[in-house]
Amino acid sequence: MGAASHNERASHFSMNGHRLSPLDDLHRESGAKMVPFGGWEMPLSYPTGTIAEHMACRNDAAVFDVSHLGTVRVEGAGAFHVLQREFTNDLRKVAPGRAQYTHACNDQGGVTDDIIVWWLSEECFDVMPNASNTERVRSVVGGTDTTSQRAILAVQGPRARHRLATVSQGAANVKRFRVETVDVLGVPCAVAGTGYTGEDGVEISVPVDHAPTVARHWLPPESQWRVWVLVTPFASRQDCRCTDTSSPLTSAPSKPILVGSLVGTRQIFGAKRPWSSSGPSVSNENSAGFVRSGVVPRVMAPA
Repeated sequence: MGAASHNERASHFSMNGHRLSPLDDLHRESGAKMVPFGGWEMPLSYPTGTIAEHMACRNDAAVFDVSHLGTVRVEGAGAFHVLQREFTNDLRKVAPGRAQYTHACNDQGGVTDDIIVWWLSEECFDVMPNASNTERVRSVVGGTDTTSQRAILAVQGPRARHRLATVSQGAANVKRFRVETVDVLGVPCAVAGTGYTGEDGVEISVPVDHAPTVARHWLPPESQWRVWVLVTPFASRQDCRCTDTSSPLTSAPSKPILVGSLVGTRQIFGAKRPWSSSGPSVSNENSAGFVRSGVVPRVMAPA
């Protein structure tokens, strides 16, 4: 697909109605197999193969295009209170310049999405749900969907910061779960020390007009594009019966609040499991009433 045909598409949509990443041309030039994913057309694999891409992330560095993740900008005097009310983790534990992992729940207490919140400044937050949930989250917390205004590059791996430092020392210096605005090739970018690979690295929010240039510039020939595989269940597969306390995800509600003031609280804990100053009392019993199963790999390889 040539750049001209891509640019002629209105609002970066494919012919079949799927949204396109700002890096769509770069993926196709790299030989990516493109597939529908959460309303987007995203890369599934590259000619180098999944194992090579996986090992690049484990042993060196890899770049993930995660532009399909949503970004909802919530700002103003009431922004903190809205997010504190609607999500399960306690924003009082962090501060401006920090990121926090959290959950959104439905009225039955089921987890509908796992979310990262970037606290950019005192009254400004970027809420980052999974692709298919962006509008649902925006309808709950308000704010503005800014997904189309940026691309997000996740630079991950044990040498990610070393490689990134050749382009932006400021970006390479952002610590885990911190958020800073830094200069990347002359472009102001929000950078967070987050990512889902289990390796060190950062995620970079690049203004959409500059995204291809930034991506092309820093990728050395031996670096790898990597297919983004979310190990914890993303929202389109999350069983909404799985409550925030029975879920294997790592961010159970962590704030003492009045029952009923958080969506799904009464269903999550019930009358016999109220909030306390030390957090909820949770038994090992699967209160959702169903059996979970998983895979334990014997070696460090794709499961």
